[in-house]
Amino acid sequence: MPAEPQPSPSVKHRLLEGGALLALAAFALWLLLGELGAASFHDGDEALYAAVAREMAESGDLLTPTYWGEPLLNKPPLVYWMMAGSLSWLPGNFELLARLPSALAALVLVALVYGTARRLAGPLAAVGAALLLLGNHQLVFEHGARTASLDSVLVTTMFAALVLGLRADVKPWRLWASGLCTALVMMIKLPLVVFLVPTLAVHLWRADRGAARRWGLGFLAGFLVVVLPWHAYAWITHGQSFWKIYFELEILGRTGKAALDPNASWASGLFACWRSFMPWGPLLGVAWSSALLGWPRGEESRDLRLLAVFAGFVLALFCFVESKWPWYGMPAYPALAVVGAVFLRRLAGSPAGLAAPLLVALPLALRFVAIEVSEVYAPAVRQAQLWPAVDPLYLWSWAGGDALRWSGAALVVVLALVVLARPLRRRAVPLAMTLAAGGLAWTAITVARVPRAFTSPTHALVDELAERGVEHLSTLGFWTSGAYRGRQVSLTSVYFLSIPGADVIDCRGDFACPFEESGGRAALIVNSASLQPEGRRRLRRRLESAATPPEIWILDPAPQGRFARFGVD
Repeated sequence: MPAEPQPSPSVKHRLLEGGALLALAAFALWLLLGELGAASFHDGDEALYAAVAREMAESGDLLTPTYWGEPLLNKPPLVYWMMAGSLSWLPGNFELLARLPSALAALVLVALVYGTARRLAGPLAAVGAALLLLGNHQLVFEHGARTASLDSVLVTTMFAALVLGLRADVKPWRLWASGLCTALVMMIKLPLVVFLVPTLAVHLWRADRGAARRWGLGFLAGFLVVVLPWHAYAWITHGQSFWKIYFELEILGRTGKAALDPNASWASGLFACWRSFMPWGPLLGVAWSSALLGWPRGEESRDLRLLAVFAGFVLALFCFVESKWPWYGMPAYPALAVVGAVFLRRLAGSPAGLAAPLLVALPLALRFVAIEVSEVYAPAVRQAQLWPAVDPLYLWSWAGGDALRWSGAALVVVLALVVLARPLRRRAVPLAMTLAAGGLAWTAITVARVPRAFTSPTHALVDELAERGVEHLSTLGFWTSGAYRGRQVSLTSVYFLSIPGADVIDCRGDFACPFEESGGRAALIVNSASLQPEGRRRLRRRLESAATPPEIWILDPAPQGRFARFGVD
């Protein structure tokens, strides 16, 4: 009986690539969408943006973002539009729907990174680049894909503009789309367009002036159709208020003057990038330098140089501005993921391919020996505990490590040494790819182990009130700030908007507000910081004089805080 014909190598390669792509897609969907609505909002920014989107969805006013009915003009509305559409048209809880645009944008970003790396260096590099990106904790959790913040959509739009305009010889529609995406960046965070316009304009002008003009026309069309009309409307409608909030406070103040983190160093953006990619930060540093120098040589070297220039431009500029929040450098991360994966793939196939397993083995040894994930990590604890050798996310333990980590480290070292043996030198490429794939997957799994359902006293109180069937809820004294028209800091009433059917009122500092008569079960939440002796006396007087007082809960909203009942039913 004749043997069945064996599939050709090309078919095998396609099957392997298809299987890897399916596994990657499944992992990305699980990591970015799994239990997306299970966690409460991690910080005031998430809650603030969700509040604005909710009011936009309820009012139908898409032109003036509002916060508790008052204009909030510090950000353009593009992401608010997306969140409002999610809240209006899709089923699900409040946190899920508010975060959904960010998660979907991150999936698009993974696809863009995969496609760019595949075009430059093939499917292995594509999978590696996608895993590098998914292994970046900051991009996934910290103002990123699993939050209701603006940065996931921002980073995706910026990278789309960059890769669509990367080549001057592509179809014209891509250059138009690149210009349009560049303009749309201005509808998310206007100052960040400064990274794209000079980078793409100079790159395309040097390559093909006709391509540069097509890109410019796409940018101009997006500016005239979307960007300019909204800014003109806001200026005409709100006048000096729009100027003060949008330009003076948000753009000029936050970008150039306000040192939002007084303890940050001048290179905090570089440190955040290094740490958020750990343990691959050292490897990416080498890859970035090599791309700037034009190695590896080939048709892709020019594209790699542009990606490296863009990433360096983003990180360098935030070393000079005084605002030092670590997620400011996130637009550089997709470009660095592509550069790092392509570098490793080309290195493995070069005469110096023996160095590839060693470069991969070193971070892996570091990962196995020195780094473990702490289950008490809370995303509300920001840059001071963001990534590497700092509690509580990463704990360094050179001594007393468990047998599994030491045996894993020994295995990696042995593999790195074995490759030096002459009979195995020709196997450096598959060994490097095996090590890289295993290491990247392990890093991504490490990220996935970070607790998703951020448990705080606020979240626990939301569950408690939902179980009690509260219909009318008032909040009192939640740390208001003079900026942004009384924006609440650290906690907002939006945390409680996910209670099914509850009518939530933000009373701020008005002690009379919560005691207005209303049918159904009513509750009042008071910030513990508001209960100074005078505040406690005022609250008791209102409680004693009310005919049907609400149940009162005192909340300390800190991550390690608590809540308790106050008064009588």
